[in-house]
Amino acid sequence: MKIFGIEVAAGGDPEIFEYGINSDGWISELYNQAKGDAGLIDTVNTTSGYNATEDSYGEGVVQTNQLYNSATAITSLLINEISDDAITTRGTVAISFDNGSSWSTTTNPIGGTVTSFTGTSDDAGTYKLKLKFTLGGAGYNVDGTHVWVTTGSLVAGRWYAAGCGTTAAALCFCGVNTWPTLLNTTEIWNGSIWTTTAACVGINMLFTGCGTTSAALNIGGTTDIGSTHKSTTEKWLGTSWVTTTSLTEGKSTTSSCGTTAAALCMGGNTGAYVDTTEKWLGTSWVTTGALTTVKYASGGCGTTAAALCFGGNSDAYMNITEIWSGSSWATTGALTVARNFYSVGCGTTTAALCMGGYSGANVNTTEIWNGSIWTTTTSLPKIVRGNGNDGTASNALSFGGSSGESGAIISDNNIWYGTAQKGFSVKIN
Repeated sequence: MKIFGIEVAAGGDPEIFEYGINSDGWISELYNQAKGDAGLIDTVNTTSGYNATEDSYGEGVVQTNQLYNSATAITSLLINEISDDAITTRGTVAISFDNGSSWSTTTNPIGGTVTSFTGTSDDAGTYKLKLKFTLGGAGYNVDGTHVWVTTGSLVAGRWYAAGCGTTAAALCFCGVNTWPTLLNTTEIWNGSIWTTTAACVGINMLFTGCGTTSAALNIGGTTDIGSTHKSTTEKWLGTSWVTTTSLTEGKSTTSSCGTTAAALCMGGNTGAYVDTTEKWLGTSWVTTGALTTVKYASGGCGTTAAALCFGGNSDAYMNITEIWSGSSWATTGALTVARNFYSVGCGTTTAALCMGGYSGANVNTTEIWNGSIWTTTTSLPKIVRGNGNDGTASNALSFGGSSGESGAIISDNNIWYGTAQKGFSVKIN
């Protein structure tokens, strides 16, 4: 993606000046004072994932710091979308303007002029402007083209781990390194690299996780396939893991979704396959409406009010998808490829993603859910099972896993992003 700066020459017309963005999301050079001061991208308040390979941002908000600073007042803005170095007029985008003291919001038809913005303020003779571009959703990136790109790698390759978060900030924890070495290590992703952080309380594999980089859950699992099934729940406090209230039953190969305040854990293996759904209330687990069928190693995503559980195994690979209403499960559109996932899935009940898995052999199939059906889309770069993942249907990560039987460990980190969106040009007055 490229954010375009603006030069306002004394007595002249505004001109568009292009400034590229480094892999960390920052504009690579600044205006000199004679041209006005182009600030950097505000990485604290920017929520969309940046992909350095294609200079693009995924779904979310891109927020600049001070983009425009001049004695010339702003009366209108012409905003164009740049896609593959060409100006397009494809959709609309929500744009917010900050005059240095408050935000105002409008919806701009791409290629159209915004005339409703008159809210600049004079700060010691200088007018200021910041912009928020809200990307994704209906009407933007309408062609829906997405691809996987390998970018960076885990510090330690692992499979049967768990992950949570976003493409800008994620966790990966525990799992199996070279069989049978189990890990308790935690890695954190800052949008460009993985680094090691505080370890989990115990080693674990074939478990599930949910949450964010500041608050996450590590649920169930096993330390020895087939003989132990853990009820342990660990909670990530942002800097360390602590043990908290256990599940109502010990189980491995479960799936989950939600947060540390409200989560679901569904299915799994207790020594027998189960249809149990447990709900986390923030301090304890309670049993709630059961799945329509017993299963283990399914994928899951969503919230405690609206969730999906898909695929899995019950002595046969499954393509069943179930949808959670907040109190009960019902079957809905089936996967195109029956497989188990070991808790891989991200998104919501209206837009979800599943990737990789095992269906008698490892696969690299990616499927996308539109609220009623699954369709196949761009495959992962490698066949993989037991990979970790997080994000949304428009902006996801897949990391680690195994490309074969035990020992064929992957450390790859793959990011899923829309190829259509490149950026915006901005011209004033």
